[in-house]
Amino acid sequence: MQNPFARAAHRLPALLIATVLAAAWASPAAAQVGYGRASAVGDNEAFVGEPGNLIEPGAVYVYTPGSGGWDERQRLTASDGVENDGFGRSIATGDNLLVVGANVAGSAYVFTKVDGKWHESARLDPGVAGRTGFGRAVAVADNTAVIGAPDLNGGRGAVFVFRREGETWRRLATLEGDGSEQSETTDGDITERPEGFGTNVAIDGDWALVGAPGGAADLFLGTMFSSGPASGSAYLFHRDSNTGTWERTDKLNAPGDAKGTLFGSAVAVQGDEAMIGAEAAQQFRGAVFTYHRADDGWDASATLGAFDARPRSNFGAALAMFGDELLVGAPGAGVNRLEGRVYRFVRGSSGEWAGSTKLGSAGLKWGSTYGASVALRGDIAVAGLSGDDYGAGSAVILTRVDSGWDRSRVLSEARGLPSITGTGLPCTQGKAGIFPCDNVELVSFLPISEIGGGRGVTINDLWGWTDPETDREYVVAGLRDSTTFVDVTDESHPIFVGKLPKAQESPASLWRDVKVYNNTALIAADASGPHGVQFFDLTQLRAYDGTPIVFEESNRYRGTHSTHNLNVNAESSFAYAVGNSAGGETCGGALHMINIEDPRDPIFAGCFEPVVAAGQRPAGTHDVQCVNYAGPDTRYAGQELCFSSDSRAFSISNVTDKRNPSLVASSSYPNLAYTHQGWLDEDHRYFYMNDEGDEAAGLVEGTRTLIWDVQDLEDPILVSEYTTDNPATDHNLYIVGDVMYQSNYRSGLRVVDITDRENPTALGYFDTVPWGTEEGMGDIVSGGIGSWSNYPFFKSGIIAVSSSKEGLFILRLGNSDDRP
Repeated sequence: MQNPFARAAHRLPALLIATVLAAAWASPAAAQVGYGRASAVGDNEAFVGEPGNLIEPGAVYVYTPGSGGWDERQRLTASDGVENDGFGRSIATGDNLLVVGANVAGSAYVFTKVDGKWHESARLDPGVAGRTGFGRAVAVADNTAVIGAPDLNGGRGAVFVFRREGETWRRLATLEGDGSEQSETTDGDITERPEGFGTNVAIDGDWALVGAPGGAADLFLGTMFSSGPASGSAYLFHRDSNTGTWERTDKLNAPGDAKGTLFGSAVAVQGDEAMIGAEAAQQFRGAVFTYHRADDGWDASATLGAFDARPRSNFGAALAMFGDELLVGAPGAGVNRLEGRVYRFVRGSSGEWAGSTKLGSAGLKWGSTYGASVALRGDIAVAGLSGDDYGAGSAVILTRVDSGWDRSRVLSEARGLPSITGTGLPCTQGKAGIFPCDNVELVSFLPISEIGGGRGVTINDLWGWTDPETDREYVVAGLRDSTTFVDVTDESHPIFVGKLPKAQESPASLWRDVKVYNNTALIAADASGPHGVQFFDLTQLRAYDGTPIVFEESNRYRGTHSTHNLNVNAESSFAYAVGNSAGGETCGGALHMINIEDPRDPIFAGCFEPVVAAGQRPAGTHDVQCVNYAGPDTRYAGQELCFSSDSRAFSISNVTDKRNPSLVASSSYPNLAYTHQGWLDEDHRYFYMNDEGDEAAGLVEGTRTLIWDVQDLEDPILVSEYTTDNPATDHNLYIVGDVMYQSNYRSGLRVVDITDRENPTALGYFDTVPWGTEEGMGDIVSGGIGSWSNYPFFKSGIIAVSSSKEGLFILRLGNSDDRP
């Protein structure tokens, strides 16, 4: 998978795509999304939110000190909670109250403590229909709660003020900003965009501070592919102590001519001082601007920054102020970026903020995003690491002691879909259990945790192998940190045989690609540093004796380092690595040709980077299928041709002579966003191709498959488009006979009849992600990617399907109940 909005994303995966994934607090296992995304500190208690569960309601975990650190005391959910409700997206404490926002559900919940336990006592809502984001931010003080709804009115936003009167809560006021901010495009045009008023809120006494950083619920992600980060604003409101009414007193902007700062990405107010984070300031180094109240308004007084600031540190993404201490989260910071940092400031004798130090930053990993949330009260601090464990998240509770701060790491337990084995689930009345379906039955299912995946690990590409001696069928699938092997010979009782860890010197990768040549698996990884291509002798799987095995690679090809995709042409004994980067011979991101006739000694055979129309190079090859051609164009009979999805074009290359490959044809097509992958029909007459970005970009009305007539290889013609009424992003597709099998992210596996090659018809589907509807960048960042790939080539007729956060599905077209 590639980011369809970044033209050369596969060439810069660690810099751009991985930054988006981790900096937007991103891509974990289904039941664990964003633990640590919100935090709070109460009276000798720490609270950590886990708002992004897709299969369960969100939760808030309550911790109290124990003999060995901090112990989980309660796990709170909403009384009417449902899966993916966002409960725990924001947390605030005060006045023996706990207020928890559930921004997806559009609610906030009040808890009060009875006999040492927290109990839900009220549910607050804005009284407004539609998408509001109500609960994205909450704050509470003096029995008054302010709750942000930044999605209201198309992202203009609002803040609702509630007050406790006895045992009930009354909505007192609705606060609003200007609604939008003006910005200048690269063409010099002036546009307006919603300001996201209410993205962050704070309250102290009679003052409320509201952040309006630019209308993106996930700030970093929301600005990556727009005309640039929003400038942002913050608003101050004052409550009249006599009438109880709220009045807007000030609108604050970043001092000077600072533009694109996301001013308001975090806010805090205490007494006569307001703190406003601007995480995009100075190339996302970030800054915190301080203001003091004067007789005529609030005046800028100082600007705080990290003493070791680097671009994309996101300093100011989170704030916590208590007394004379200030904590600032910088979740993008670190030696290797995205480790995260928390900076502690103390107030000097003259009232200025000084003495900046880093708090508890030892031992962090890439992608942890330490400081995604911060909370402080007295001698207790909490810092969220919502990107830790591949996005499952964790948190650190820090307790002040004489020697400094004691650290205690806390996290949620692993929870996911249960395995399904034995009788399977037929597709009855549009459902197989919880999974929507049509004419496709669920034979069995293994969650990632049962095929070798640890906390937060996701599954990506897969392929298959049939042992020529035993006829046993195996799935070979990529995980974030390894490759897993599953025996599916007994399709109703799949067996986890073992796994091959990633190359030791390589980081974990969202993108792993697997292909098989005879009895050897070839495994590549993108955004993976010096991973190379792992070679694994699959006959080692015969050694399984009932205990899963941790295998070692048979050998490694190091001619290319980071590789996005592989294709193997078994007839020619060549492998083709594409989307290469990070070292070795990248071949411009195009065809890196490897002789694999002897898998123990793979040999580099050459490069081919086609030059396309008007001398322009493509953005690089994303995926490719290479075959010994046996189609209708007799000029190329028996020659080895590669059909490439080149990010910005579809191309055909002749690679018969590896020393002198040549371009046969290159074509574009309407509404192009990101040319992703494709596959030939068995007659080599038609090439079916997907574009990964057209749905997300709104260029097409539904999932679109492009159908190329390639009977004249030198003049391929786009003869038809097959478009469904489902808007899912399409990913990998394969063809067996007259049937096309498509993995289409959130809509799962789609099976299509292509008997009439230019007029396909739906044959069936199985939705591997039975919750949520967001597509596009939401697929990537919310963790709801769904079906990544499928393997329909087993002789048994089963279809192996990987679903990113769910696991491995074994499916079969039709229903067993219907078979004779």
